[in-house]
Amino acid sequence: MIKSLVFYIIVFNLIVAPVFSQNTATQLNLDKEGVLLEGYDIVSYFIGSVAKGKSSINVEYQGAFYWFSSVENKEIFEKNPEKFVPAYGGWCA
Repeated sequence: MIKSLVFYIIVFNLIVAPVFSQNTATQLNLDKEGVLLEGYDIVSYFIGSVAKGKSSINVEYQGAFYWFSSVENKEIFEKNPEKFVPAYGGWCA
């Protein structure tokens, strides 16, 4: 019993765990130009008025481009980007 448990722990650490610790940039739901969320303004989701971002108002963060509908939303994101980074890399959960 103990030997089989140890075996499964070793297998998990060697095979399964590395899959979950891959570079986050490869796990993001990006379009062909590296834009996350199909260009929607991530900050707008938090203020209750979802808006499409503008390509001219953007920030690159951790391998993804974020577009914003206003300079104000871009500045809000830049102050605390981790608050806004979507769960699951932007893939629908």
